[in-house]
Amino acid sequence: MNAIPSIIKSNLAIVICTIIVVVAPIACFVVSTSMNKSVREGLESRVRGSYNDLRKLGVTTYEIPAALPGGQPVEVEFVLNTNSVEEYKRILERLKAGADHVYGDILDENGADRLVLVDGLFPEPSALQATVKPFEMDQRYPAVHEELLKTINAGEPPTPLDLLDVLKGAESDYLTSLGRGEEDAALTEDEQEELDRRLRQARLDLYHEGATRCSVFVAPAEHLAVSTAESVFGLQPWALDKAPPLTQCYDWQEAYWVRSDIIEAIGRANTGRDGEMLPVAWAPVKRIEALIVVGAAEFDLSTRGASGTGEFTEMRTTTTDRDEVEIISVPIDPSEAIDFDAGLEESLTGRETENGLYDVRRAQLVVHVASDRIGDLLAAVNQTRLMTVTDIQINKIDQGQILRDGYLYGEEHVVEAVLSIECLYFREWTRDLMPTEVKIARGVPLERPTEPDEG
Repeated sequence: MNAIPSIIKSNLAIVICTIIVVVAPIACFVVSTSMNKSVREGLESRVRGSYNDLRKLGVTTYEIPAALPGGQPVEVEFVLNTNSVEEYKRILERLKAGADHVYGDILDENGADRLVLVDGLFPEPSALQATVKPFEMDQRYPAVHEELLKTINAGEPPTPLDLLDVLKGAESDYLTSLGRGEEDAALTEDEQEELDRRLRQARLDLYHEGATRCSVFVAPAEHLAVSTAESVFGLQPWALDKAPPLTQCYDWQEAYWVRSDIIEAIGRANTGRDGEMLPVAWAPVKRIEALIVVGAAEFDLSTRGASGTGEFTEMRTTTTDRDEVEIISVPIDPSEAIDFDAGLEESLTGRETENGLYDVRRAQLVVHVASDRIGDLLAAVNQTRLMTVTDIQINKIDQGQILRDGYLYGEEHVVEAVLSIECLYFREWTRDLMPTEVKIARGVPLERPTEPDEG
């Protein structure tokens, strides 16, 4: 035992080196582990700070516009660099191209092939034509509605005079077959029964011929003191000696567009798969009783116009000073989201004219239609020129009385349908026809906004 201390003392340097070799790695590991944790935490802190600084400089929020007005845009947070900016531009360009394409299709559907009834009348006639053109509008108005009815092969049922001629001819033919004249027409009971049968058949044949000759019935003008168009559309001539005001003429023009759209829809409903108009006996819509257009929003509906129908009226004005009117009239921005009034009494859609994109006109259509094919009519209206059926009422009819009046509808069960219809007219094409007074009343800017410079 005493030898070990003496050995250590005699070899002290060697012993010290040996201890260092054994202990040093262990001590270094302990010290380095403690130091690594501190260094690592410091480094991570510096990296996080640098990343946040870089993120502030290199990350941005991209906003993708809403697809529909009033919708919520989509926000995406992404690294800001050349590639992301270029991709963002490509997305916006695709959205704009798609929106422009859809809007173009809407304008084509809404405004293509629109008939302006009198050339040179809208938006403002020349001073020389200021009195002539409005009278021309008044004179032409009933005639263009007669032409509308022809486009859907509308016709009248046989009149009482037609029926009388047919029955007299059938009776005469039968008496002739018996070798008797009208002065010697005493018939036996069997002969009278045969004559009655022939007269009934002649009457049905006449009604059937009428039901196959046209595609939809309208009331015969012979029964009325006005034309067929005036009876169906509720038209009346201008009753005053002075020319109709320009606002009145424009209301007539818009009302004509409404009627032409609805007539087009009826024609679509009554068209067969081969593209040809169906006869009344097989068509869904059997008869048009009335098609009445409600006055425009800027016209005072509380008073009746000179026509006496309440359809056409004078524009409300609080002053005759046009400059003052322009000051109090606030143009509506068409780029703003459109508000819909769910409490609007006139329509369940809540659409109002107070927006910058379109004007709303409303009409009521009264028709006799096959009860199991009402859907064909509703679909045709909704597929034509941006129209919407907002209400429908179904009423029973006395088909026996209808037949006695000369209307043969075929074998289908028929009802009366009263449709409330909403029509939209986009200002992109109507504004170029609007008189100044109408623009002011509707909040339409008097000058077209200039297109932004692409450069």
